[in-house]
Amino acid sequence: MFQPGEETFGGAQAVMSEGVLENPKVDSAFATHVASVIPVGTIAYGTLTAASIWGFKITITGKGTHGAMPQNGVDPINVGVHIYQALQELIARECAPDKEVTLTIGQFSSGTVGNIIPETAVLQGTLRTFNSEIKQYLITRINEIVKNISSAFHAESKIDTLTDTPVLCCDEKRNQEIVKALESMNPEFNIVSGLHITASDDFAIFANKIPSSYFVIGAKEDSDTIYAHHNPKVCFNEQVLPIETAAYACVAMDWE
Repeated sequence: MFQPGEETFGGAQAVMSEGVLENPKVDSAFATHVASVIPVGTIAYGTLTAASIWGFKITITGKGTHGAMPQNGVDPINVGVHIYQALQELIARECAPDKEVTLTIGQFSSGTVGNIIPETAVLQGTLRTFNSEIKQYLITRINEIVKNISSAFHAESKIDTLTDTPVLCCDEKRNQEIVKALESMNPEFNIVSGLHITASDDFAIFANKIPSSYFVIGAKEDSDTIYAHHNPKVCFNEQVLPIETAAYACVAMDWE
């Protein structure tokens, strides 16, 4: 399957809604992902493999005014700054350090010029966890914080859910079958277990329905400077391409 929209976390649900698991009926799923920080020839896998992700958009509506007369408006940038700080403190003070929770605001946009207080501000971010109870607690708290801070500064706000993808849980029995097949194909592969990352992948949508496995394959460049995924300078070693192709073919041919 060549699935669209993996990075926006909407593709898996879209193709599933169109019946990708039903015609023909799918019994098992397998996926790989390259990794720029792992050497070529290394393959990693796990069971509780990747975190859930709740993607959200906070829209703050204030009252625009001239920058020389801020008392006549309601500054949504000021409200957004207070919300941003409070959300970081939420993780620092209401989440135990061992619970593996990350909350990231990756977008904060507002205004067009320097001498006007704008009417709106937008924050977009992601919440990632491995625990559904913590996830629901934090979603409730995020809604409370946004509502109360906005009200305190006489602004209005709303939160839109952009994505809601579960934890990526892989089937250990299937994992071991795949490991055995890959080792038989190439004994020189360095196959390691224990893959457990706070990144997310909407392949979890399929893994939530059928037994699935998700393997990460090394694509590290031969360089002293290595950049992680989503860095604008990241490079991938193209030697990974035949390895990935062979891995998919091997898993398909050895499937029982």
